[in-house]
Amino acid sequence: GPSLEKPAAPDMLAVRTSEYQLPSSTPMQHLLRLEVSASAVAHNLRLIAGHVGPHVRLCAAVKSDCYGHGLDFLLPTIAECGSVFVATPEEVVEIRRMGYSVQVLVLFSAAAYLEGAERREAIAEIIHARAVQTVGSLDEVLALAEVARRLE
Repeated sequence: GPSLEKPAAPDMLAVRTSEYQLPSSTPMQHLLRLEVSASAVAHNLRLIAGHVGPHVRLCAAVKSDCYGHGLDFLLPTIAECGSVFVATPEEVVEIRRMGYSVQVLVLFSAAAYLEGAERREAIAEIIHARAVQTVGSLDEVLALAEVARRLE
């Protein structure tokens, strides 16, 4: 079958290069270079979608600024999946600020790691942004329900 590699003619205008600097004594320092091609990402997403079939939705990881590769650079391509996941409520807000209506799944429950007013505000942000919040306990479900009731 097809392999998950760069297409034959990548769009060179949509390539982001990052150089990573370590102490000069690091062996192979010259090899620490990364090029990310938006067209290669799009190609690979099409291949994956072809393998899983039309009834399976892809959900791409865009947390931590697309793992440091740039949300602004990759989200236009990745949003075509229809769903993305992030780690924090702030990342949901950023995606909405950028104008995307893609479905967003928030991996880390704001109800689990925040308390008090900060917890309620983060949950409200997620609800207002129409994102899906993962939960891991009944306490988290109850916290989400309480904030949702207050927003009605």
